[in-house]
Amino acid sequence: MTVLELLIAVTMLLVFTGVVVMVSGTLLRFLSPIVQGSGSGTLRSNGLLIDQTELRATMQSLVSLLEQPGITRSQVLGLEDKDGGRLAIAHPQSADPDQACVIDPIRAWNLPLATGSVPSLPPGYRLCIWTTSIQEATMQQLLSGDASPGVYVMQALPEQLTTSHLPSRLLFCRPRPFC
Repeated sequence: MTVLELLIAVTMLLVFTGVVVMVSGTLLRFLSPIVQGSGSGTLRSNGLLIDQTELRATMQSLVSLLEQPGITRSQVLGLEDKDGGRLAIAHPQSADPDQACVIDPIRAWNLPLATGSVPSLPPGYRLCIWTTSIQEATMQQLLSGDASPGVYVMQALPEQLTTSHLPSRLLFCRPRPFC
């Protein structure tokens, strides 16, 4: 083997090793469990892809319930009823996320589901529902055909934005028979 061939072989080995290390680092960042401590609490992650899959499953389960006509417009928008006030499920996009987002949506939104029937959120996430410019009309207006259904955005926000905790959102329409 000549010196030139040896240099070419070593260069190729270094380039190959560098590519393998970069690809491995990227994959580990998305797939490995991550624990980060910050102050008083720690955030646990099962990896970005697993967390996003769990978020999507939870969000789809909640949307399949919220888009039903049995959940009324007043429940979603938190309109006042004769018992006093209600807690709104959907908030305007200008609302404070600390007030609009919840960790346990079934309990906070008073949904007619058993606690274990919806997959739980991954640790470190909160769910919010935001109204859009396409507002939901009353049931009488929808039945007469004079109005359109409402469009909402469900968003999962992380407590801390990191490479393993990224936001996710889902657009949905309700009530479903009018979409």
